[in-house]
Amino acid sequence: MFAAAAACVLWLGAVAEGEAQQQRVLSLNSLARQAAIQLDHGMAERVSQLTDVVASGDLRSLHHSPSIRELLERVKGSWAPYAWIGVTDAAGRVVAASGGLLEANDVSARPWFQHGCGGLFVGDVHEAALLASRLRGPEGEPLRFVDIALPLLDADGGLLGVLGAHIFWDWAKQVEQSVLSSSQEASGIELLIISVDDQVLLGPPGLQGTLLEPSLTAKVTHATQPSGSVREWPDGRFYLSTAVVAPGEGNFHGVGWTVVARQPLAHTTQNTRDVVLIALAAGACLFLLIGGVTWLLLRRARSSRGVGCAPLEVQQSQAASSRLSRDTPASVAWPPRRQQDPRQRGSH
Repeated sequence: MFAAAAACVLWLGAVAEGEAQQQRVLSLNSLARQAAIQLDHGMAERVSQLTDVVASGDLRSLHHSPSIRELLERVKGSWAPYAWIGVTDAAGRVVAASGGLLEANDVSARPWFQHGCGGLFVGDVHEAALLASRLRGPEGEPLRFVDIALPLLDADGGLLGVLGAHIFWDWAKQVEQSVLSSSQEASGIELLIISVDDQVLLGPPGLQGTLLEPSLTAKVTHATQPSGSVREWPDGRFYLSTAVVAPGEGNFHGVGWTVVARQPLAHTTQNTRDVVLIALAAGACLFLLIGGVTWLLLRRARSSRGVGCAPLEVQQSQAASSRLSRDTPASVAWPPRRQQDPRQRGSH
């Protein structure tokens, strides 16, 4: 029984260790999924807003630059991460823009204009080109944008121009901060955003802008059970990590971003060790309880046998006496009575 209890304690510890590791994976996966949802939702709202602006028809009169600029200023002011919004003509010349920036400049060579002529375009993160010297980005970091562009069409479907918007990529840092609590950051949890070609778009300073091995961003999309892995990262440390693809939302079909949540293995091991110690302590208490109950039962059993022996011996003695009395002949009266002489009976 004691061997079984000891085996139970060891089994309980192993189960607790596996369960603790899986709980860490689930927690990391939940954080990555929250960040992916917020990224998709934010971009989907911007696409919807700019689509409504184009559909309103207020931008078709390109020669009314002041009124268009006023409209663009209102749109830009509705969301702080907007860096710049402008309208071009069909040749790629900026006719109106927020803050008047880049007006009269030729942007026909820019990817957002070229792709925007053909339909809705959402471009991946890139460093600023024409606006690099005109706008200020986060201190110590290059100015980076995400682009959205839509064509402006006349009543016959002909191209009038393109509406383009640049969004500060620093907005993604705000998403990260809204997802991670201070306690989670203190425990070493980090969120990384990876591009479709495995470049780190958002992450620790030593990783940002670098290319990762695909194995480090193994993607979890429709898995019924989130999975994680322990791997060595470029900084030489081992991390428990999980990854979730941001698939898009609404008319925003995504640009292939993957959100990775990771935590140094040293932190996860400590958390797991705490759970295992609790499980082992509970198992040890169970072991002692079983041992104590077993000892009490054995002691009671011995006492019961000791008390039951005396009545049994008495019964055996009585049975032996009964058998002896049956086997012994009846006793003769002593002293024997004298027989009376018949003559004496007659004299009376």
